Amino acid sequence: MHRLAGQDAIFLYRETPTSMMHTLKVHIVKPVDPDESHESQYQKLKQSLLANPVLRKRIVPVPFGYHHPVLIEDPDFDVSAHIFRAAIPAPGTMVELDDMVAQIGSSLLDRSRPLWEMWMLEGLDSGHTVLVHKMHHAMADGKTYVGLVNKGWDVPVDEDADKTERPVVALPGARRLLWDATVDHVKHDIWNLWPILKSFVGNLLELRRRRQSSTETHIN
Repeated sequence: MHRLAGQDAIFLYRETPTSMMHTLKVHIVKPVDPDESHESQYQKLKQSLLANPVLRKRIVPVPFGYHHPVLIEDPDFDVSAHIFRAAIPAPGTMVELDDMVAQIGSSLLDRSRPLWEMWMLEGLDSGHTVLVHKMHHAMADGKTYVGLVNKGWDVPVDEDADKTERPVVALPGARRLLWDATVDHVKHDIWNLWPILKSFVGNLLELRRRRQSSTETHIN
């Protein structure tokens, strides 16, 4: 379990449906073997992404905003839910590619799973494959992600790579998250602990007030 630094967490806090905080990188790939099938390219890419532990981690918020969220290995991780194949509409020029990239970038990433997607686009008029990297800025910058994918094209395809069993660790509950957050505050923010606790208690009281208000509204 790894806690996000403030400079990374702020990208989560500032995100809204109209102000998205993911990065987009477009990579036009010329395969080493021109006869290599798109399916083979897809399998190489899938294996490369599966092998990276960072991409298997999801962001879990701490209750009541008591501390920055933590990165935890997703017990339900499925690489197939993050990598997609699609065809660029004919005639496959940069105009059609730009439209597709705009569509890919126009939606928020799902915070209930690792915050990234990879789109493998076929049909470019040059015959090259296009990779569109979509990753939340809270997890990594685009340059790091592109470096990861570049290495993937040279990885031999192992048909059983995505069947490898890994130990499944359940997501921590609220008590564990709050306890770890408190320990972290004591270690690193002891002089700021009072305003943090004050904010935490204020969030609890506000939540209670909203629940009471909702209950009274239903009664009336």
